[in-house]
Amino acid sequence: MNPKIGIFDSGSGGLSTLAAIRELLPNAEYYYIGDVAHCPYGTKTPTELLEITSSVVSRLQEWGATIVVIACNTATTRCIHQLRQRFPNITFVGTEPALKVAHDNSFHHPLLLCTPATARAKSVQRLIHQNYPDSPLFIGDNSPFSDTQPNKANQVTILPCVGLADTIENALTNPKEIQLASGDTLPDFSIPDSAEPIINAKLQALFNELPNQQFDCVVLGCTHYVLIANLIQKFFPTVKLIDGNAGVARYVAKFLHN
Repeated sequence: MNPKIGIFDSGSGGLSTLAAIRELLPNAEYYYIGDVAHCPYGTKTPTELLEITSSVVSRLQEWGATIVVIACNTATTRCIHQLRQRFPNITFVGTEPALKVAHDNSFHHPLLLCTPATARAKSVQRLIHQNYPDSPLFIGDNSPFSDTQPNKANQVTILPCVGLADTIENALTNPKEIQLASGDTLPDFSIPDSAEPIINAKLQALFNELPNQQFDCVVLGCTHYVLIANLIQKFFPTVKLIDGNAGVARYVAKFLHN
């Protein structure tokens, strides 16, 4: 019997995660929910987000999913432990910024782009301390880290990208919830040309906040950002872009093959 895998996100971002998993496991059955009605997840309180994600997981469970991939860094950091307690018969796979991938590939100065909620998550603090023990450079207010300046050692620069995920979702013009079942054609989640000027302006405003330093990779710490990787790459033409989708796909495959 083919495994039944549920995947959800606050909209279209998780479609890139679905595509990566389906490429590695083409014979599995897939169910996807893009919860556009509650996008962005980062503006919800922890209690609100737990109830929202619990409702989504309940629907995926009703459809037969025994593995659920949380294709959202914010929902993973805030809810995965409670969801595991509420749904003990489901195996949950979360997503997190690919900082370990950056470290393991000998990148010394990664730029982490993520939502404000992810930027301040304790799990991300743990990831940074494990892989880049020098305190990170946090751009903006309300940093959970001690104040630091750019240095020549290994250091992560964190840029909380306020409103970027919402801008991307609005550009995709998906006013309704996205539902996909096995056999459905994956919708086009490329950004329309008409939306590129708006997104480029948003990126320019965000990147103007960065200090004048060199980065050797950019970690896309939100699945929505993967959808505009080509636009982000233009701002960093010589820098490697990294996202966690391939790692999530490998983890799901490894679990199924054990």
